[in-house]
Amino acid sequence: MTHPTRTLRVKTPDRVTIAAQEWGNRKGPDILFIHGFSQTHLSWTKQVGSNLADTFHMVTYDLRGHGQWDKPHHAKFYTESSRWADEVMAINDATALRRPVVVGWSYGGRIVTHYLCKYGHERLAAVDYVCPNTNSELTA
Repeated sequence: MTHPTRTLRVKTPDRVTIAAQEWGNRKGPDILFIHGFSQTHLSWTKQVGSNLADTFHMVTYDLRGHGQWDKPHHAKFYTESSRWADEVMAINDATALRRPVVVGWSYGGRIVTHYLCKYGHERLAAVDYVCPNTNSELTA
């Protein structure tokens, strides 16, 4: 298994600590991978362990309530869309992403949409929805 070049603890604005991982060429173009519901950053093992690492700086993380670190008990930490958007922004800032391509798989697509509703697309190069789950009413 490939190992990240750096593992970080990232604190979100609502004080949830999440685990993030950096992979590949730190000087290359950025890709942020967001996994789906009941998954972890390990969903992206094939991508980060491939020859993409020679060219791209890739970031994965465990969504709140998934994988490593905090799993808040109160429903508000999962039902308020701005918290998901802020989580993506916190990862962007902590890993110094420069206009990343953001890839959202399944539930990760919904999180990308929350981010776009709150922050817009200006800090992103592109968005790639992979089998997204975005068919709910979203508000920022």
